[in-house]
Amino acid sequence: MKNGVMRASLLFTFFAFFVATLKGVTGDEYDHKYASGDSIKLWVNKVGPYNNPQETYNYYELPFCKVEPKDGASKKPVHKWGGLGEILEGNELILSNVEFKFRQDLPKRVMCSTGKLTEKEVEKFSNAIRNHYWYEFYMDELPIWGFVGEYVDPNANDDDEEDEEDNSSSNNKKSSSSSSNSGNDAGGDAKVYVYTHRSFDIGYNEDRIIQVNLTAERPKALKTGEKLD
Repeated sequence: MKNGVMRASLLFTFFAFFVATLKGVTGDEYDHKYASGDSIKLWVNKVGPYNNPQETYNYYELPFCKVEPKDGASKKPVHKWGGLGEILEGNELILSNVEFKFRQDLPKRVMCSTGKLTEKEVEKFSNAIRNHYWYEFYMDELPIWGFVGEYVDPNANDDDEEDEEDNSSSNNKKSSSSSSNSGNDAGGDAKVYVYTHRSFDIGYNEDRIIQVNLTAERPKALKTGEKLD
């Protein structure tokens, strides 16, 4: 057997690596067999708070950018519907239009960009990130998960990590920490960052995809009037 791994990164930047070559039978996500160079579809599904997996929304409820289909293709979103159980679970698969090729290297490139973020769009992203929203994709019927962004609280401190030698030194440390926190409250707000780069590690065995891992990275601070790409 030949085993290998391909890697790709996307949204708002995408990148892909494949290792080795393959003699195989042309296929698709329905028979789960692929030949080298066959297209692989990535489906976006839903988003929701990590602490409440029953609360989910369509992926594009958040103002993510959308990859335009290739020339000549319809711009109407392509949906993939499952059974009643999947619908009741809030699943609504939409084709991402992101290009992946089985066992072929793809260069790093920008696939899409948002327009200048409005105050409402920034608020949507900020609310999602503060509530630890995750999203779900599917590739070859394999689920993929990632977080929308990260929230940095300027009032966080490391007092709990310090050893207290005696009550007097402990009180001094708490007093100093309290003074520092007051300055942060007066000087600025917490920072909210959205991930703008997604890296995919796609494992394969001969002509089949066996696993897909996603790493979200390159956080960018949310600001009204700025683009995400």
